[in-house]
Order: sequence, then structure tokens, then C-alpha cells
Amino acid sequence: MNKPLAALLGSLSLASCVSTCIARGMLVWTPRGKRPIEDLIEQDTVWCIDPSTGEKVASPITAVARATREVMQLEGEGFSLTCTTDHPLYDPRSKTWAPAGDWVLGQRTSLLLVPEDGAAPRAVEVHTRQVSAGISEVFDLTVMHELHNFVASGVLVHNKSIARQCEFNQENVYQGHTCTCADAGTSFVICMTKYDDAGTTSVGECSCE
Repeated sequence: MNKPLAALLGSLSLASCVSTCIARGMLVWTPRGKRPIEDLIEQDTVWCIDPSTGEKVASPITAVARATREVMQLEGEGFSLTCTTDHPLYDPRSKTWAPAGDWVLGQRTSLLLVPEDGAAPRAVEVHTRQVSAGISEVFDLTVMHELHNFVASGVLVHNKSIARQCEFNQENVYQGHTCTCADAGTSFVICMTKYDDAGTTSVGECSCE
């Protein structure tokens, strides 16, 4: 086995204990245009994409994680994405999320491209795969919306961070779950810690303006 491939497989085996992220310099689609992922902070807004309908939904960032890790690179028509091997990407053929290492190993071949001009997202083929693209500062965004995804370098990626859970309307939901406001509009659940004599519990409130 060659050294780059061995390093890749080793990093895949460590996926459960290290952060999974997108490399510095990758552009993220936001309502304000394309922005480098390293420039984004909490409360900035990004576009989430419903992969089943192509609908765009603006959602705030609730946390930003960063690390320094070895990265890989995928290229194709309209995109060039550099990320860690364990970051989940969307496979439009199987309609599932899978670690980026599946694509660099050739086990998956297409990604969901989200055009800048507002055209409908479409499946595109990966033409170039680079197992080792060096060491980079990498970032992950926690997105409030229940879709938990964003667009990096033109393709749909998962935010990976595990969303907080709480009790809302007698149900256990994730932060970012859709809720209905008093004026019948929709917003998102925000989970907060409640302190009382029984200890602490996580409860949700609808973040209506």
C-alpha cells in the first residue's frame, strides 16, 4: 500500500475522535455572497439546501470549530473542494451523506453542485481526486437549521457538529427544529439550560422575533 493511501485510511479510522472540517480558503454560500469559511463567526448566516427539493433556507451559525489537519481534494465541473477525509458530503445518486474519503477512494463518484446563479442544484461528477493535499487549518460550522448543512466551494456538505437536543412541546427535538410563531410564521427552536431544585434540564423555545 502506498504511503498517501495508508495515511488516508489511518485518518479515516480516527474519524470518531477528531474534528471533521473544511479547509481554510473554501468559499461558503451566504445571503451576502460567497465568503471564506475562516471569516465566518457565530450569528453569521449561511444558505442551507434541502437536497430533496433544492430549496434554499437562510440559517444562522451557532458555533465555529477549528483545527489543523491533513486534507484531501476533490475537483469537478464548477467546484474544487478541500476538506478532511471524514467530513460528510452529500451523494445525490444514493441520496445519503457519506465521509469524503469515499469519493477520494473512488467508491462514490458524484456530488451535489449548488450553482451561484440560483439554478437548481444538480449532480456533478468528480474528475480529480487528491488523497493528500497537505496540512491545513480547517473549520466546521454548526448551523441552527434542522437541515444542518451548508454549501462549501459549490457543493453541499454537512455541518457535522452534533446539534444540541432539548424538550419542546413535550417532544425531544434538535436545536434548529422548525417551530410555529404566534403570528403563524415559522422559526427555529433554541435549546437552553433550565436550573431548578431537580437539577438541570434542556428546554427549547421558539426563536420568534
